[in-house]
Amino acid sequence: MNRLEILEKKVKQAAQQLADLRDDKAKLEAELEFLREENKAISGFGQESSKWKAEKKAVFHRIEKVLKKLNSIKV
Repeated sequence: MNRLEILEKKVKQAAQQLADLRDDKAKLEAELEFLREENKAISGFGQESSKWKAEKKAVFHRIEKVLKKLNSIKV
């Protein structure tokens, strides 16, 4: 192999590596977008969970009030 052939081979290898890196970049960007959307969904669950906890607490307090009234009536 002469120097020109060696150089051509190296250029082809570099071009292939560059194409592979672009493919990897596209895959990683797609995965990143998916993870961002998943993170938004998970964050929404956290907010929803907090809402349910607050509602559960309110219901619990209402139950306590009803029980107290029932106990006072039984006397």
